[in-house]
Amino acid sequence: MILSENYKAIISKEIHAAELRIEKQIGRRVRLRERTAREEMAEDETLMIDMLGLVAKALGMTMDDYFEGRYVEYVDLRTVAAILIREKYPLITYQSIASSMGLRNHTTVLNMLLRGRDKLYMKDTLFTNKYKKALYAVENWEKKKSYATGKDSDLRGRAVGSAGER
Repeated sequence: MILSENYKAIISKEIHAAELRIEKQIGRRVRLRERTAREEMAEDETLMIDMLGLVAKALGMTMDDYFEGRYVEYVDLRTVAAILIREKYPLITYQSIASSMGLRNHTTVLNMLLRGRDKLYMKDTLFTNKYKKALYAVENWEKKKSYATGKDSDLRGRAVGSAGER
């Protein structure tokens, strides 16, 4: 616990020093704060729901279709969405993905991801085309978000690039 308190103190000092440097450069006081992993995860889960809608729309389906049966169209929708969510939001748990799609539990998502990766690796043309269509929609969504901020950003709207550019 003491080690944790020491790190908090060091981080707090670093944040304060950064605030002073920024204030000196722009001539205006700013407040910075550390984002917790819980805040980051909550934001990712909100964006995950947006992404589910985007993937469904890209494949000509609706959000309700995530909760449908075992027909291949519905399974592929869930699989493509799960693959993209894991690529874009690594902090989101398998259980969160499962509950957002009405699946039983995290092992269902794990098995779905394995099958989906196999289909991509084996070049299953129908599945690969669905994946590419959804990926294209997600990448366009990312571009629109980065244009809105005026700089390169990921789905969370955070700047990306080398450490010196951030």
